[in-house]
Amino acid sequence: MDSFKRKDLPNSATTWNDRAQAIHLRDRKIDDLDRYSSASNITLEQFLHLKVLWTFQGLTKFTDPQVRNEWLPERFYNEARLKLKTAPFWNKYIDSYQRFTDNEFGNSTSPDNDIGTFSLVRYYQGQVQRIKIKNDSEYSIKVSPRKTRITTRAQLSSHVESGPSRGPSKFSGSDAESSTPTTPTPVGRVSNLLEGMSIFDQGSESARSDALSDYSPIGPELSSSFPPTEDEQIVNAALLIFLSALIIHFPVPADWTLHRKAFLLGDNKMKGYEARVDGFLRSHRNDDVLAIVEVKPFLRSAKEMVIQMQEGAQMAAWICSQPPRASEWKARKGKPMIRLLVSQDYYEIYLTFATFDISYVNYLKGETSLFDAPFLRMNKFGPFVTSDGDHMKVLGYCILAFTLEHCT
Repeated sequence: MDSFKRKDLPNSATTWNDRAQAIHLRDRKIDDLDRYSSASNITLEQFLHLKVLWTFQGLTKFTDPQVRNEWLPERFYNEARLKLKTAPFWNKYIDSYQRFTDNEFGNSTSPDNDIGTFSLVRYYQGQVQRIKIKNDSEYSIKVSPRKTRITTRAQLSSHVESGPSRGPSKFSGSDAESSTPTTPTPVGRVSNLLEGMSIFDQGSESARSDALSDYSPIGPELSSSFPPTEDEQIVNAALLIFLSALIIHFPVPADWTLHRKAFLLGDNKMKGYEARVDGFLRSHRNDDVLAIVEVKPFLRSAKEMVIQMQEGAQMAAWICSQPPRASEWKARKGKPMIRLLVSQDYYEIYLTFATFDISYVNYLKGETSLFDAPFLRMNKFGPFVTSDGDHMKVLGYCILAFTLEHCT
């Protein structure tokens, strides 16, 4: 695999142009991706063809109502808060963080740990942090041709585990007691990335009471201290059970599923690639995918650039496979379309809001050339730490708010 440095993944049009010029990228169409169908690894050139830009902001920024409103309209956020505060076991779930750590919760026989719907949520998040030390192996993003009758298992991408970390965070405001949680640990796996280059309270309480101070993810220099979990499916189960528990008591016409759905970038005229996700939010009305899930059993910082290349490719493939309907564009009233990726890397959860316009969809269809195409912008916020009750409370509001907006 190419030797990557943090600067290699662009976060602006200027840095994208710099990277493109540095490797002498030619003005071609997305169709040219099939020229790399025999490559064993995804390259910077392939990634740049997807026109993806990544930006990151912490929770202090995201929990500012003015900033959050750009991604989650305040009326849905406030509705989500009111619903959850009256939901069975939600308050007991949040309060349980004051009494038990994730590990203590699963081992306690106290009646206080009966939190109904959310008992399995805490149990599986505790499973995530019960780490078995194992040797890390080098991870690379493999690409292979879209699966055909002659595609073999050996040609499909492989995945490797690596280790992550975490640090203290603090929540303040009238909605909850201030706390500085103890440090938990994250996990992450970069899954079969491209299985085929086939590549607030009611009343006067303000929403600002949900402000969270930033938690700095563990840097790559320390990530080796946090070995990967035994099985990424534990992380996947932990996240999907939490997401499902948030909506199970409400008449929301959608569900979170563990189904590893494949998205295809390409058509019969080009080979393109396939990208599988670890779960998604499915609409009951038309089976549309409303949000996607990706998990890893190690900390994100261990292989952050590789993960971001994967997630950018997954988002592009989802957009290509399921472009927005005319009614969705009309509802946006000229604003860029927004799609959500929920990712859990060990015990850290991130929300990434991808924005794009109709010209980007046309580019993915092969209708415009590379340098004329707009960008897919991946706006990442987090991390929400699963061992911090204040973080999980605000994350719950955000997830339910997004679901209410897109399902009602």
